[in-house]
Amino acid sequence: MRSLKAQYFFAFAVIGSIMPFLPVYLAHLGFSKTQIGYINSVGAIAVVVTPAVLALLADVHFQTRRLLCFAFLAGGAAFAAMLPATAFWPVLILYGIHCLAFVPALPLQDSLTFHSLHAHAGAGRSHPPYHRIRVWGSLGFMLPSLLIFFALWFSASQRLILIAAIGFCMLGAINSFMLPAVERDPGEPRAGLPTVAAIKTLAEPHMTVFCLALLLMYMSSSVFYGFYPLHLTERVGLDGKWVGLIANIGVFVEVFFMLGFGWIERRIGVKLVLALGIAAWIVRFLLLAASPSLAVALATQVLHGPIVLVLHVAPPVYLNRSASPANRASVQAVYGMLVGGIGRIVGAAIAGHVASIGLPTAFAYAAGLNVLALVLLAFAFHDKQTHPRR
Repeated sequence: MRSLKAQYFFAFAVIGSIMPFLPVYLAHLGFSKTQIGYINSVGAIAVVVTPAVLALLADVHFQTRRLLCFAFLAGGAAFAAMLPATAFWPVLILYGIHCLAFVPALPLQDSLTFHSLHAHAGAGRSHPPYHRIRVWGSLGFMLPSLLIFFALWFSASQRLILIAAIGFCMLGAINSFMLPAVERDPGEPRAGLPTVAAIKTLAEPHMTVFCLALLLMYMSSSVFYGFYPLHLTERVGLDGKWVGLIANIGVFVEVFFMLGFGWIERRIGVKLVLALGIAAWIVRFLLLAASPSLAVALATQVLHGPIVLVLHVAPPVYLNRSASPANRASVQAVYGMLVGGIGRIVGAAIAGHVASIGLPTAFAYAAGLNVLALVLLAFAFHDKQTHPRR
């Protein structure tokens, strides 16, 4: 399991090198809020293109670890090409290429982890639950912010975020050679393409409602991840080097929620876990819309824990319970495509235009999306997975 933990660490270190800093970096290049929204949106387009394709390959032929190696190498190469780019179109295209290559890494890692956990369980070997492996991603997310913070004391170059991301991409590619292989049962029957089976799984009534509620949440998350850094620099007045450290406050809180996910879900069920995360989003966005205070901006980071459970932990676990060994990767990827991808594409494009009116307006709009998600969850979602499928 060490190699799986390390893979999550490096993958989220790549994300942690970019996500907290990208809006500030793009603003430093002179891009408008609308242009920043479009760059976030074109990155999200990748989620509806490559994850399902690579997941199909993982389910029917290729070893997942080899596909992960490709994702990390190609993602790092795109960032290397982006280093000298300063104009809008080159940055947009190269960032889009990075996302096309790298975004499939996350559902592929999840499917490989669940394959490994099921193999251990089938052989009677002990193993940690998914969330205790996934927590290493949270730890990996925090490291780049610390490194970049200290590096910016000695260099004013905003390109440090790209250099850090390239380095972690290379480490992830190297670590992929140590990941476990997926052992396939040659006698297992296959009924059509895994992608089609995955779509049918997500089309079940309770899964459709689940996906719609998460779609609204992903749309709202585009506002937060796209413009919270600019809230800190423009409304609060902080220097850009502090953005990553402030993001780490939320990730630090997230670690404790992630470690306790199994305990929380067993006691309150997945529906209340989702409701808790959506309510945290609503409170967070309303506070950010109402106040430019540093104290409020910091306090909202405490709400990050339940939010991450809903966006990044509960969905993979819940989806895996409806998946079979023949379509495990495809279920994760199709969900990412239809929910995460479309949510981010539409959300980022709209967020850029709403943010051009004003950041408080964008945060209020995002709170409204989560109110709709909470209503949908409360009145239309019925959990059908009381007994998880093995």
